[in-house]
Amino acid sequence: PAALQRYLCAVLAEDADRAQFLLTHHSSGVDGAHDDDTVRRSLMAHAQNSAFILYCDFSGERAPRMWRHVRNLDRRDHVMDYPSLSFPHMYVLRGGYASFASRVDLRGWCTGPHLRVDDPGAVELSRRCA
Repeated sequence: PAALQRYLCAVLAEDADRAQFLLTHHSSGVDGAHDDDTVRRSLMAHAQNSAFILYCDFSGERAPRMWRHVRNLDRRDHVMDYPSLSFPHMYVLRGGYASFASRVDLRGWCTGPHLRVDDPGAVELSRRCA
């Protein structure tokens, strides 16, 4: 977390839009989850210059699995021009967002209380945002 924190401080000081926090979850776990082609195109347009931070609520499985999948696809796409990558700055919050939000030294990075995905407030919020 300290290395990620230092990197993000530098990125955010330069341009806050360069840090993309991506929630990884099972679409059946959040009501109204859908694939948004606009978001996908936007991510690809800024891939080289952005930091992508993948996280899940409290599981240490989904975000690392997604990271490995994207990294493997990226390596496959660049096999002829190794070590080039489309997504060179990709990170995972170890222990999920819950672990990140609970650290006292990182509290300034989080706004509001941490809501688990199964919390009634989070379910209602996901319905409104869908």
